[in-house]
Amino acid sequence: MGLLDKMYEDGKYAAKERNKQNEIEKKRAENEKRRKEAEAKKVKEKKDKEANKPMTRGEKIGYTIFLCVLTLFSVPLSLYFSASLLNKLRKANGANAAKELGLPDNEEIKPYTEKTSAQVDAKKASDNKDFSTSISDSQKPDGKLKGGTRKRYQRGGNMAMNAANEAKGFTDSTKYGFPYSLAANDNPIIADFGQYFITYFSFIRGIAVKGMNILNDSFFKNFDPAKGNTTFSNKLIDWIVIAFVMPILVSITNITTWLSGSISLFWSAINNQSIGMFPWLIFAGCTFFFGGNWPTSLLIGYKDLYLLSRGSNDTMNTFREYFSRYKFWWTFIIIALWGLWIYGFMGGGFGKKITREPDFQIWMWAGFYTPLICLVIGILGFAAFF
Repeated sequence: MGLLDKMYEDGKYAAKERNKQNEIEKKRAENEKRRKEAEAKKVKEKKDKEANKPMTRGEKIGYTIFLCVLTLFSVPLSLYFSASLLNKLRKANGANAAKELGLPDNEEIKPYTEKTSAQVDAKKASDNKDFSTSISDSQKPDGKLKGGTRKRYQRGGNMAMNAANEAKGFTDSTKYGFPYSLAANDNPIIADFGQYFITYFSFIRGIAVKGMNILNDSFFKNFDPAKGNTTFSNKLIDWIVIAFVMPILVSITNITTWLSGSISLFWSAINNQSIGMFPWLIFAGCTFFFGGNWPTSLLIGYKDLYLLSRGSNDTMNTFREYFSRYKFWWTFIIIALWGLWIYGFMGGGFGKKITREPDFQIWMWAGFYTPLICLVIGILGFAAFF
């Protein structure tokens, strides 16, 4: 065999070995692919099985009892929020609406500065008077203006007023202090920090005052809860307002607070800002687009705290009045929700993975039918109710 023949045979053998190795690698890759697909299928089947896993009896009982107990608190709490908002809507009238509501929207007065609205009004009147007087006094007999000096104002404080301010509660919207007080700082960075919160809260409160003022002008200015005990038509209107209209308006406050808070997040970053504009814009963008807009979520909680605490004495009186006036209605709502929770979990009405329990009817009699019968007896007057 010649050299060329040997080289040819060696080349054929090398090619054959390469093809064989390629086939092995190909089969190995296919096997690995099938293995991964099988593993992914098993994981998917496990997830689907977990997702479609029937709810256990213990879970059904737990959810049912929890929601029934929660209903006992949520229905009166909802009425309290409605009573609070109703009182505020009736006060949202005229130029003093912001003061009556405890929602200061003027950046020149407390809590954004140490000045009260009366002081600001007096200062404006004095400035207008001084301006007119200075124009008159500055004229020479020939009609030309005389020279003058610029009037300077000095910041000062009053110990009694400061002590009264410090004694105010945390939720008091007229309390001057941190972070608003930082706006008077000589450091522009610190001043921008304080100014941001002044713009943020005054803008949001201004939107709230405007919205409640519109509702007051359209209906609540002439709405009187005392009329709910007079004619049938007044009773019907009164019941519709407290049972349906007010809960809807309370829910709408969450939407309007979210919208105004989101807008104010960016508006406060550019309004009355100097070098603080850029970091505040970055903060607004990051929190809104990547942070779940958590400042606005906190603001909604602050709004709820405002409804709970502002004018609590008047709100409690209104709450007691309406709770007593429509006690059968609130009781019916509680019983109806109990029936819904029992039917949904113990009766299997909330989905395919929730099966009906054998003692479902016992739960319905204990938590829905019996209380409903007692309610009907109370309405008919055969038994004392509350």
